Amino acid sequence: MARFPKINLDITHRCTLQCQRCNRAIFAARNQRVPGEDMTMENFKKVINFFEQIYFCGQISDPIFHPKFIEFLKLLKGKKTVVHTAASHKKEEWYKKAFEANTEAYWTFGIDGLPKDSHKYRKNQNGEHLFKMACMAAKMGLTVKWQYIIFSYNENDIEEARKMAKDNNIILELQKSSRFWEGDPLKPKNKEYYIERKDYENKSKV
Repeated sequence: MARFPKINLDITHRCTLQCQRCNRAIFAARNQRVPGEDMTMENFKKVINFFEQIYFCGQISDPIFHPKFIEFLKLLKGKKTVVHTAASHKKEEWYKKAFEANTEAYWTFGIDGLPKDSHKYRKNQNGEHLFKMACMAAKMGLTVKWQYIIFSYNENDIEEARKMAKDNNIILELQKSSRFWEGDPLKPKNKEYYIERKDYENKSKV
């Protein structure tokens, strides 16, 4: 049976956040329903037979909202599993079950800025609750990353975030965005903290 290195799966269509640069915002602006559906267990089992590494990084959804997500994690024991999440609308008990379902999984939490401020971009996110869950995962021995997209409101908090991450055995991953327009209030003032759109577009053509 042929096997491939890795695949990224968008396993549902649900998310409780309203991030301004997310693809979901395009559908909202058009008064359209976000397309997609929950991936079936049958199809999930078919997919994982062909790939060595499974990534859950939704482009229009957050994987934690798939009703069988914990069951998916259990099926992936022994296989590299990477979860990207930013929504915070699950209780602590649910996260504990998810972490226990596959203690070898890698979790990346999208918290842009200090937890108390992350809702400024990730609308509806409870950053403090989500950071608490990230800390719990780290204490349970999972590999945890804190994805921190740099915006104007958080560019001066990076050193404090570094200390918070280090104190909790979490890897801080700074992200520079190219999704800014001229006069964008979210655009960092420090030019080292973003990618000029023209530079990004030129690089993508190479």
